[in-house]
Amino acid sequence: IDMPMPSPEEIEKRYGKILEMMALPKKNQEKLWEQTDEQKWRLILAHENFAQGGGGHEEKNTPEYWIDYMTKRNGSGVPIMDVDSANELHSVLRTAHKDFLI
Repeated sequence: IDMPMPSPEEIEKRYGKILEMMALPKKNQEKLWEQTDEQKWRLILAHENFAQGGGGHEEKNTPEYWIDYMTKRNGSGVPIMDVDSANELHSVLRTAHKDFLI
C-alpha cells in the first residue's frame, strides 16, 4: 500500500487506534509514541496491509493455528512444537492484537 501521508492529526488518531488494539505494555506504547510521523505512517500502512490479508503469515497469527499446532504429534506421539516454534508463538503473543487474547 502506497498512499500519501495524511495530516499529523490524522496520523495521531489512526496510530492511537492501532496502539490501542495491540497488546503492548504501557512502557512500549510510550516509546512508540516517540516515533516520527513518517515512522508512524509506515506502521499504519503495514497494519492496514496486514488487516487486508497482505501480511504473508496471517494464518500463524490466529489462535486456531497455534492451538492446532500445539496439539499435533509426530508418528511417535511426540509433540511437533520445538523451541523455534515456541519462540515464534511468544513473539506473536507479545505483538498480537487484543482480539487474539479474547
